[in-house]
Amino acid sequence: MATIRYGREGRPLYRCRHRGDGCSQPSRSAVGLVRAVLLGLRLVADDQDLQAAIRRELMKAVGPGEERRQARAGGLKLDHLIERRRKLLELYYADRLSAELFAEQETRLSTQIEAVRREREDRAAEQARLSDVAARFEEVARVLREMDVGRLWEEATDAERRVLVEELLEAVAMYPDHLEVTVIGAPRLNVTLKEAGLGPGGWQFCGVGGGI
Repeated sequence: MATIRYGREGRPLYRCRHRGDGCSQPSRSAVGLVRAVLLGLRLVADDQDLQAAIRRELMKAVGPGEERRQARAGGLKLDHLIERRRKLLELYYADRLSAELFAEQETRLSTQIEAVRREREDRAAEQARLSDVAARFEEVARVLREMDVGRLWEEATDAERRVLVEELLEAVAMYPDHLEVTVIGAPRLNVTLKEAGLGPGGWQFCGVGGGI
């Protein structure tokens, strides 16, 4: 989480404040964050190589083969743990385990089973999210291609800019050496500090990063 403060010239600055006084990252100017956002929007709209890379990653992530592989692996692990707990109960009923040892082992196995079930639920939720991203990406890319984002931003009022951000941007995450821009309907994009004008001069290539 970031909070806003104002520099000597009254320019807004954002700084991490998610834990007490926040982390050791320096403040990032709102102007630099806007540059990162506009760069991310332009890339999704115009960079055909990036678009192709995004499509490949999305197809790989949501493909039925990958989904089946993960489901099978999770199912086998869960079945194995449930079977171990069943055998443990049989040993206890046969008086081959003390009550204390049974309770200890049963608690351990139940904890592992619950963890695997949570993993499967989280994986299913992530799979649903990725499927939604894949379904929306083409529409988002089309809308951005039809917009001149830079010109639209320059001519927009502050209120209109806020609407653009809310409609097109999911998040901007700040890291010590880069930013992550997430355009709605697209994977996260890495933007270097130099690209956003937040580091020592120069411009560099921006690419897909940080996972989908």
